[in-house]
Amino acid sequence: PDHLVITGDLTEDGVAAQYDVLRQLLDGCGLEPSRITLLPGNHDGHGLDWAEVLAGPLDRWAATSRPGEGVRLAGLRIVPVSTAVEQPFWKSSGRAPADQLAEVVRTAGAAHELVLLAQHHPPFRVRHHWIHGLHNVSDVAQLLTENPNVSLLYGHMHVARDVEVTPGEGARAFAPCAVVDGADPLRIYAVDGLRLVPVEWGVAAA
Repeated sequence: PDHLVITGDLTEDGVAAQYDVLRQLLDGCGLEPSRITLLPGNHDGHGLDWAEVLAGPLDRWAATSRPGEGVRLAGLRIVPVSTAVEQPFWKSSGRAPADQLAEVVRTAGAAHELVLLAQHHPPFRVRHHWIHGLHNVSDVAQLLTENPNVSLLYGHMHVARDVEVTPGEGARAFAPCAVVDGADPLRIYAVDGLRLVPVEWGVAAA
């Protein structure tokens, strides 16, 4: 792939030893750090602060994973957003900070290209939302509605899914299956103008 995005819950408890294991796996995957973006999930919010992680065990991936800064590719800009918040162990909710969402909007308005917002939590309400969902889900939904050149990658739900923002326009929010719930957690996408298009394995192989 040109670029790999890992959509959060990088660890079980967010502690340094678990990030060390992740670092070893990433070092052995064959992709340069400049081609990988890492996102924190709710599990990662229970331990080290994400800024500490990017300054410490995952420093090699900081340039492409720092919230709000973005990665420029041909015809595409990826803007990572951290939805991890400090909370009790029994909660798995998140929040997309206003300043990071503002950077996505600024980037989308200045770019005549696809902008990919990448965050752990989904842009829609979920069951028991106050425990599991994105607190300011309406802010992200509004951002997507008002900026048709923005698509979104998310995780959290453990199920591969393509979601329409506006009925009839085609999917603009995408999620993979979780590593812990399926044998095929990798999804491949292609850029087609201002759209992100899932690529079937057969087409990719051909």
